[in-house]
Amino acid sequence: MRQPEVGEGIRVLFYTRAAREEGMEAFGDYLARGMPAGAVAWLYVVEDHSGAKTGRLLEQYGPVIRLSGQDNLLGEAFGDFAPDVVHANLWRGAYEARRRNIASVCTVHGMRGGYWYGALFADISVGVSPAVRRDVGRTILHGIIPLAWPTRREPLTVAWLGRLDEDRQPEIFLDALAAVPEASALVIGRANRRAFDVNEQAAARGISDRVVWLGHLPAAEARREASKCGLVVSTVDESFGFATAELMTAGVRPVVVAGEGYQVQMADGWGKVASPEGLGDAISEALSENWSEGQRKAMAEAARTQYSAERMATEYLGLYREVIRRRHHTLQEVRVYGSI
Repeated sequence: MRQPEVGEGIRVLFYTRAAREEGMEAFGDYLARGMPAGAVAWLYVVEDHSGAKTGRLLEQYGPVIRLSGQDNLLGEAFGDFAPDVVHANLWRGAYEARRRNIASVCTVHGMRGGYWYGALFADISVGVSPAVRRDVGRTILHGIIPLAWPTRREPLTVAWLGRLDEDRQPEIFLDALAAVPEASALVIGRANRRAFDVNEQAAARGISDRVVWLGHLPAAEARREASKCGLVVSTVDESFGFATAELMTAGVRPVVVAGEGYQVQMADGWGKVASPEGLGDAISEALSENWSEGQRKAMAEAARTQYSAERMATEYLGLYREVIRRRHHTLQEVRVYGSI
């Protein structure tokens, strides 16, 4: 096993899944953007279930191999690229690294345990926030790319950004909006696992005149539109919630539902935390405070510092070197004792 010299770039095989420029794919983008120039050579292996568009976000940083059930491509990737370390975001990446005696790190993105992400096989598993408590050896707080400051602000408009499936509980958001007559809503997203028509749901609550639904938008456009709002609402436990953090860097205050997720810590000092039943009151209270752009910029600066992609990448770079060094020393010990 090769041990890179000081100052030499590390070869990282980044193993992830199809994400349509969201989720783990966005994580890979932020990580690569934050990494010091020349520190890493990337190869991306994507378990592809959604067609050729998958992984496009990563192509600017290195080659992308889409497996699509072709296991021979995985073997070729390991053999041709000869990675120094595997960064797994799915269990199979860490498993293949262990099988080949290659140093590995896995990132645990969810709160329900790390097996699915590779914690059982990786040399060390990393949670994306303190809310990830199971099967992790340490935490590296998620980093994001700050958004541009909006050219205009609609302070009474509340953003919903993300999926509209049952687990995201958009009904709670619409119920809360119905109780706050001074508020309007901008809803961006669609349901992937059920039929959910925001316009029909708004009409049933008598708030059609206060709800604009844009459906699914490309990530950059979705963030640009949502950044004009005064508030952003999150109704579920999230291990991190990078869309909320990104919008905070554009001055959008968070209003979140209480729970075990990191959204509570994210809102601390800047937004509101409420029960599902109290969400309407929290939105109303936040709107009544009528934050100035100066207050929003103070929040944005704090969020930019706390959730810096450069800080995250530097921590991962140190971890790559640590696990490579640890694996190299272990192999040396095996060779020495094996020769006696």
